[in-house]
Amino acid sequence: MGNKTLTKVPISEATKVPKLDGFYNLIANRYWAVTDDDCLLFNGTSPQCNSNESIVQRFAVRYAATKVVFIEAVWIPHDCNDYL
Repeated sequence: MGNKTLTKVPISEATKVPKLDGFYNLIANRYWAVTDDDCLLFNGTSPQCNSNESIVQRFAVRYAATKVVFIEAVWIPHDCNDYL
């Protein structure tokens, strides 16, 4: 699996508490694969995080992430129409 499907989201953007409009998924208390420019990784729509740090360490190397970071709250916006 190559890096072609990876999406990067800056940590500063993903951890900002959203306004009271729209829909968000909250991903809480997870270890994330983080790039050297402080971005979270997503493989398509799948967040590259886990509650087990050792699992993230394994795929962080695969996806060229330079570090594993514990983050308390990540807010991912979504459109409910995507699920219809």
